[in-house]
Amino acid sequence: DVKLNMISYLGYPINYPDGDPFGTICILDDKENPYTKEVEQLVLKFRDVIQSDLELAYMNELLGYKNNRMIDYLGEIRDMQGLISNKTEQADFLESIYNGVESFIFIVDINEKGEFRYSGHNENHKRVMQMKEEDFLWKTPEELVPTITPEAAAAVKANYQRCFETGKTLD
Repeated sequence: DVKLNMISYLGYPINYPDGDPFGTICILDDKENPYTKEVEQLVLKFRDVIQSDLELAYMNELLGYKNNRMIDYLGEIRDMQGLISNKTEQADFLESIYNGVESFIFIVDINEKGEFRYSGHNENHKRVMQMKEEDFLWKTPEELVPTITPEAAAAVKANYQRCFETGKTLD
């Protein structure tokens, strides 16, 4: 600092971990001073320690940020586990109804060709009709002949078509 008659200066830049400047470490003297290699290396070591501390502070901040994100993710996972648990309970409840009633229940899918195919049926239907899965699943009503009559297959298909077109349940 010239105002203080500092005429001798030895300094090195100190940088943040990303390379941006943080400041300078320096030695000032009011008399001429030819700094030795040992002094220069000592100041460089001090600079390296400061830069290491800056890097540790940066890493701690980054770690804190990532830790908070991990805590958020864990909270989301717990929420999803709760939803899955609720959905599993609901599925179990619906399955108990599906398989616990005396009525026949079918799940019918409609494919891109407009065909109605059975993708599921409840335990009562399986028991009463004594049908193997491979004899029923993914079949159209017409493909169930001779288990059902052609007239019954046509009536079932017509009912499914009416239900699909009107969006109303079967009577």
